[in-house]
Amino acid sequence: MTAPQILAETRRPRVLLVDLEPASRRALHLLLQGGGFDVRACAAPDAAFSQAHLAGADCLIAAQGAMAGDAIAVLALLRAHGWPGPAILLAAAPDPALYAAAGNAGFAHCLAQPLNDMTLVNAVWRAIG
Repeated sequence: MTAPQILAETRRPRVLLVDLEPASRRALHLLLQGGGFDVRACAAPDAAFSQAHLAGADCLIAAQGAMAGDAIAVLALLRAHGWPGPAILLAAAPDPALYAAAGNAGFAHCLAQPLNDMTLVNAVWRAIG
């Protein structure tokens, strides 16, 4: 087996993380890396649409920011760019109305923060199948 074949067979699933808060984004990045994922993280939704971030992304994790609907808008824009993968919404608190809107927008899971480390890692593994 050649080196490129070994690398292709051991590719870690790629997660695109969008979180406006630097400390939260860094903590989630490290958590997801430790959970076995290749993580591409960005603060601003616009950065999420660069080819470098989108290429090969297996799952989106979008943290709901201060403005209502921004995580949902991120997924909508990704869908408009043709990205078909699963998405997970992270919310500051349980919110049935937000969860309903997120489900209608196509999020596979909605999780309230703070959350147990394994809750997020397991949700990503379930989402990517």
